[in-house]
Amino acid sequence: MKCLELSIPPLPQFVMAGFTVWPAGTRHFARSIDVYDVLVVASGKVYMTEDGIPYEIGAGELFVLTPGSLHYGHRGCDVQTEIYWLHFIHSRPVRALAYDEIPWLSVLPGGSSKDETPPPHCMYIPKQAALDMTLFRPLLDRMVRLHGRIRIENALELHMLLTEFLFRVQQIAGRQFVAPSQRVSYRFMEYAESHYASPFKRRHVEEALHYRYDYIARCFKKHAGMTPVEYVQHVRMEEARRLLVSTEMTVREVGEAVGLPDGNYFIKTFRKTTGLTPGKYRAFNAIREPSP
Repeated sequence: MKCLELSIPPLPQFVMAGFTVWPAGTRHFARSIDVYDVLVVASGKVYMTEDGIPYEIGAGELFVLTPGSLHYGHRGCDVQTEIYWLHFIHSRPVRALAYDEIPWLSVLPGGSSKDETPPPHCMYIPKQAALDMTLFRPLLDRMVRLHGRIRIENALELHMLLTEFLFRVQQIAGRQFVAPSQRVSYRFMEYAESHYASPFKRRHVEEALHYRYDYIARCFKKHAGMTPVEYVQHVRMEEARRLLVSTEMTVREVGEAVGLPDGNYFIKTFRKTTGLTPGKYRAFNAIREPSP
């Protein structure tokens, strides 16, 4: 199954949410609409054809119909079927990718206080996926209730709930359908992000992940495009950037906080990463009060 790649920003825009119960034998009528139509089958089964391709969406499954596609029920549901649906507007998918083609672990560049435009990102929505309805049903019920009595005060919440829904769905795609080597890479990321302030030792990584370091390094290079050491340095430099502009810690204290107690080495590494010394970076990104 494929994931749809959508460019963000902007985020998808909420249109409507609904819930219905189909008696046995009901089938979806034929139509083509210029919005994303997300179906979530809470119980029963739906038989849907989109652009000539037949699909079966079972209980606890999500299915995403793309804008402009011709879709219709090619068969009536066998039993009484509960269905949630969401409509949202967004540009057409950039492309459809297999799960293992998506660079889930790619490290994206961080912004600075001087940026005036948002960085281009992408979100990935599975065409079809199994959901844990104990987690998704309360969220869907909330959206349906709010849409039934929409007011100015809750319009923003509906858009936020749509974003949360899509975020959770993307998490499923990114974690449920990954290869074992990708899971190892995720575990190393989590390890690095909680141990960056400590000296980096191969044996510590092996003890934490229960794999040989060489295997971990091969997995991480394949999926993240960098070595484990490079990723640890990346995490350290990102944290150093944050500390320099959000605290009054000295440069040496910042270096110690990110696991680089040698002041000269910290300055050299930081300058190599950002093009500025820590002191100049702090001065350049300082938030100043406007002149009277």
